[in-house]
Amino acid sequence: MIAPAITTQPASTTVTVGQTATFSVVASGTAPLSYQWRKNGTTVSGATSASYTAPAASTSDSGAAFSVVVTNSAGSVTSGDATLKVDSAPVSGAAMTTANRTSGVAPLAVFFDAADTVNEGTGGTPGSATAPPNWPFTWTSGVFQPADMEGSQFEWWFDDPSSGVWANDRLSKNTATGFTAAHVFETPGTYTVTLRVTSPDGRVDTYKQTITVTAFAGVTHYASASGTGDGTSASSPQSLSSGWSWVTGAPGRRLLLNRGDTFNISGLSASQTGMIVGAYGTGAAPSIVVTGGGSVWYSSTDITLMDLQIEPSGGSSSPGLINDANHRVDRFLALRLMLKGWAGVQTERVIGSLSNPNSGVAWVECTIDNLNQSTGMYVGGYQIAVMGGRIANTASHNLRLWTGAKAVVSHNRFEGGVGTYQHAFKFHSHEWEYSGTPESRWATVSDNQATYPAPWVMSVGPQNAQQIERVSHVVLERNHTWGDPGTGRTQSGLEISARYVMMRNNILDGTGGNSGGYTGALVQRRGIEPTPYNVRFLNNTVVRLDAGRSFSAVSMSNTDLAAVRNNIAWAPSASSRSMLNGSPTNLTVSNNLPVGTDPQFTKDYTLASALSPAVDTGVTLGEVRSDARGAARPLGVRSDIGAFECF
Repeated sequence: MIAPAITTQPASTTVTVGQTATFSVVASGTAPLSYQWRKNGTTVSGATSASYTAPAASTSDSGAAFSVVVTNSAGSVTSGDATLKVDSAPVSGAAMTTANRTSGVAPLAVFFDAADTVNEGTGGTPGSATAPPNWPFTWTSGVFQPADMEGSQFEWWFDDPSSGVWANDRLSKNTATGFTAAHVFETPGTYTVTLRVTSPDGRVDTYKQTITVTAFAGVTHYASASGTGDGTSASSPQSLSSGWSWVTGAPGRRLLLNRGDTFNISGLSASQTGMIVGAYGTGAAPSIVVTGGGSVWYSSTDITLMDLQIEPSGGSSSPGLINDANHRVDRFLALRLMLKGWAGVQTERVIGSLSNPNSGVAWVECTIDNLNQSTGMYVGGYQIAVMGGRIANTASHNLRLWTGAKAVVSHNRFEGGVGTYQHAFKFHSHEWEYSGTPESRWATVSDNQATYPAPWVMSVGPQNAQQIERVSHVVLERNHTWGDPGTGRTQSGLEISARYVMMRNNILDGTGGNSGGYTGALVQRRGIEPTPYNVRFLNNTVVRLDAGRSFSAVSMSNTDLAAVRNNIAWAPSASSRSMLNGSPTNLTVSNNLPVGTDPQFTKDYTLASALSPAVDTGVTLGEVRSDARGAARPLGVRSDIGAFECF
């Protein structure tokens, strides 16, 4: 006589309100075996089989623990608990609260945040990778939170078709993807923003929120380079110095500068609530030339600077736009600014108020031509957006996002640099020596184009091996990186030292990169930060068309819970080739195009014909429902392999 033993435990499951849940157990031992199921330790009447189907679930059932006692004449054994999670029913057109503001004056920058968070405190111990998290933000979006946020598809429609297209990629400004998004409403009106959330299991929820944008109704003054008037009309413009004194003298004023004019001034401070500075007339953007080593400083709330060129006289080693550590900024919009010859753009707000950073800051369609001066943009904050910009000719990073507690980086063009060669894009947290600084979490990095003479073109994780600087919950999708043929320095398109990271539909081109070798995505524990966890590399295209000694699509070391699926790795002239280097724990690898198999590309890395070995040979993934152009997956019986769904 053999006593019963559990060979397969009951599994936890998730259902929607109104659905039933079934639990099963497999046991061994001398027959006959009898079964008795329990819910939260209490016997369930009539539940006496090897499987049990619970009644239609309600929200009150969420978290219930189900177990079973298996008995025979030799004894009994109790299974482990299986937990039931009950999600709300899918909704259609429900109200949401994702916007950081729902009304304001045009142009109105709105940050949309669908990731709910709670205040986890700021008690982390500096220098400890196992310290409690630093996250002081509570946010409730009204949106269903899938268990797999990075694997879900968040699609936004801003109800603003006249907003046009992004200059860098000709994609529509009226749509976005990601659990974080942003949009600038330039035309007064009432907009109904729609969000569709598709979970990996196919559940679809839709939501709506109204944004009301009003025309500027305050007082406007005008300034020209030769102005001597009172500024109250375009026919009586005043000087820039007198106009600036006026616009900063009271809240809610607007100053417009004459297009085509050049203004010389020793420095400016944008420090008044609700101030707008822009341009009037026709021609080139007005140029503000800052003399004497000065800069433009900004602080306060609801400031808009737009359609201006700002440059130093004779070059400068100072940033062109500065927000220092002593002045908090809320809802600052930089729209279509051009900064040339500065040591970049800088926002601080760190020391002295670590858990209360700048918020709602948006840099949209700005051009930073650094003329080889330091970092192009050194910015950070809460609910921050950098979109549609062009950053070039820097001596360090193009864009360094030193903290991004909810962030959007999209549709940017990063290119060129001379000097120390850091990264085109660097995303990290602030040094943990400053206890209380928020971690970087919940970032959408999409549709960027990047080439840079550096080992890693785009890097997500600590700035060095000596800092903790935890980063998590990042989606990188539809980005295109290139090697740098001028220097041959590029070793990886993406470097990841973070947790909960999704890389999907990216094109990583190592042509012109380091002659010693190229890796599309390098996933690693760089130093003392936590081990990378839950990192997925799905439907990416990694290529190198020139010669090189070694080539791999992705390398993963010191990584736990990883997936590499549906990828193309093509380097016909490399001396050694592999899809994956390293041995991460809890790894899923499947349906990658065999290395050495010609995918039959066109020149833009789409698939040339339905005869390509990458067509219909992928696995259809709930985490990848569209491709690098936004086309739905799959078009055929199964998904195509690589970044593009073609046939």
